[in-house]
Amino acid sequence: MLWPSERADAAGIRNFDRSFQRVRQSAGLPPELTMHALRHSYVTHLIEAGYDPLFVQQQVGHSYSSTTASTQRSQRTSNRRQCSK
Repeated sequence: MLWPSERADAAGIRNFDRSFQRVRQSAGLPPELTMHALRHSYVTHLIEAGYDPLFVQQQVGHSYSSTTASTQRSQRTSNRRQCSK
C-alpha cells in the first residue's frame, strides 16, 4: 500500500498499475512499458549516474544489495537484446 492520508486509505499497487496502463495506452506507448520497467530503469539510471549502491538499494526498498545488483544485470541484458534487434 502506498501513501495513506486522513482522507483515504492507502492506494494499492494494482490501482496504480491500472491507471498507468490506461495512460500508457492513450499515449500510444508500447505494452512492454510497465511500472516495473520504470522501476528497473530508475535503478539503472541511478547506478549509471554513480549513486552509492547503498542509496540505490534504500531507494527501492531492497533488503539485500544482491537484489539491486540483479536488477541492474537484468536491465543490461534487456538493453543488449533491444539493441540487437
